[in-house]
Amino acid sequence: GTAQLAERLGSGAVAVRDQVFFASGDQLWSTDGTPEGTALVQAGHSAYSIEPLLPVGSTLLFPLTYRRCSSPPPPGIICELVPDTTELWRSDGTPETTVQIAEMPIDGPYVVMNGMLFFQSGMLWRSDGTAAGTTLAAPIWPYTLVSDGRGRLFAWVRDISGFALWTSDGTAEGTVPLLQQTDSYRLRFEMAPVRGVMFFGDTDGTLWRSDGTTEGTRPVAIPVDPDTPYVAGVQAHQGALVFTTSEYPAGAGRWKLWARRDAASRGGCG
Repeated sequence: GTAQLAERLGSGAVAVRDQVFFASGDQLWSTDGTPEGTALVQAGHSAYSIEPLLPVGSTLLFPLTYRRCSSPPPPGIICELVPDTTELWRSDGTPETTVQIAEMPIDGPYVVMNGMLFFQSGMLWRSDGTAAGTTLAAPIWPYTLVSDGRGRLFAWVRDISGFALWTSDGTAEGTVPLLQQTDSYRLRFEMAPVRGVMFFGDTDGTLWRSDGTTEGTRPVAIPVDPDTPYVAGVQAHQGALVFTTSEYPAGAGRWKLWARRDAASRGGCG
């Protein structure tokens, strides 16, 4: 049968082991799919947000964000908010195992790779779900962050010259630059992995690929289509590379949808 389990949900529910976690207002709940097995895990202490919920191995990690007034406001006056306070929490599905592991400014993009959560906190950080295992991964500021599905991260990083494409194995020693772009208006920050090769495009109509080496980071189609030169919307779908090209930036004017199943092996989209 069909049974109601909760009245108000957040933006998403996630499965960890035999439980499904979901947010309801400022509360964290879990369910086994039955009304009797649906229970409050933690009240959010009037938190502004307890999302996103991020499965990491057999546990759940989530940022808990507060918004507080700088001082008690006079009656009828809206308070002035201080900067958000963010804590990183973990939960195994019970109140006793739901604990804070770090207090720091936490922001996306969030990527789970090799049993670790990678996130941005001024620089690239990682967490294995413990306080001791929540550490700086590499001294770069990731604007975007994508895993290739084979143990490497790719990130567009802002620097004094513009943006650069970096790759990382999750350690400082294994974090290296691949490509510098001084003109940020050329960039399309979407990236998509196809069988371990990362693809991205730019507004010159060029489709690029990278295997995580400087030698293997190169254009593969210049331009993809002269009539629709702006590459965007790069995605992977069932082992194929899917992307769009448009006549003008931001998808304006005529556009075309492209797909190539052997892009990673042949390196092109012709």
